[in-house]
Amino acid sequence: MRCVEIDSRRWPAQLASHKKLRWQEFRGPVGIDHLAKPWNDLAHAGTLGPTADAIWMRCSWSAFGDSDRRLALHALYDGDRLIAVLPLRRTGRLLRAWSAPVNTKHTPYWAFALAEDRPDAGGTMLQRLLGSADVIDLRPLRGSGPICAALTAAAEAAGATACKDRAGGDIVIDLVRPWERLRRSLNKKVIANTDRRHRHLQKLGKLTYGLVRGGGQLGQVLQECFDLEATGWKGQRGSPILANRKTIHFYTELAFEEAKAQRLAIYTLRLDGRLIAFDYCLRGQGNINVLKESYHPKWARY
Repeated sequence: MRCVEIDSRRWPAQLASHKKLRWQEFRGPVGIDHLAKPWNDLAHAGTLGPTADAIWMRCSWSAFGDSDRRLALHALYDGDRLIAVLPLRRTGRLLRAWSAPVNTKHTPYWAFALAEDRPDAGGTMLQRLLGSADVIDLRPLRGSGPICAALTAAAEAAGATACKDRAGGDIVIDLVRPWERLRRSLNKKVIANTDRRHRHLQKLGKLTYGLVRGGGQLGQVLQECFDLEATGWKGQRGSPILANRKTIHFYTELAFEEAKAQRLAIYTLRLDGRLIAFDYCLRGQGNINVLKESYHPKWARY
């Protein structure tokens, strides 16, 4: 699922309220910084991906945000416990709308921080948002995640309209351990072709694999990756990172911030010291999220 829209025109005027639940609203980057520590702790406690935390929101808004006044951070507390942070952007003219505050071209899927043991908070969140908007437009939201389930269940229980758009999607590969077990689960033809291309590539020179998670070499490696991406099809027919200063800012700042949080992983492949392929990834909560990958067209056959 790539989008959920909920229409308040069929939303009941009054719902049962939870006396212990309370809302606080913060605005812009100052609000992100104020909530950052508990927000990150909440986002990293369950199965949510990297786009749910304050690090992603700060980097994304710094690069692509339009007006700090339009970024509203709705924080939901149960007593003193933070159980949700909904970063949203005010949009719409004819219809008042709350929209996901992310650049969809550079966000594989969107999520906000939610305590996964509190799916019952879905109704409270919708009541909060639809009290000041006609439509909630959340895109791209992962359809199989707890956030989508909580919101759509609450909307359907109240008789409101929830529209799910399934256009597009991500490729998800389940990784099993140990390595030999994963290898046996793969198609034999894929394994044979990969091994053959690996052997042929090794004949051309010294082949080395690397993993960069931060450190003094990070800036240089990022520049190599950006340059490599621009030599491929994206540089000729697409939109490489180097084509826009905002995307350069975003992927550079995100790399350094995620490195501090020990969640960055840039996998590199070099031939005689020259970078010929990379994966720009974020790791956490048992997942590897591949945000960018590219290879040099000269060695595309391998």
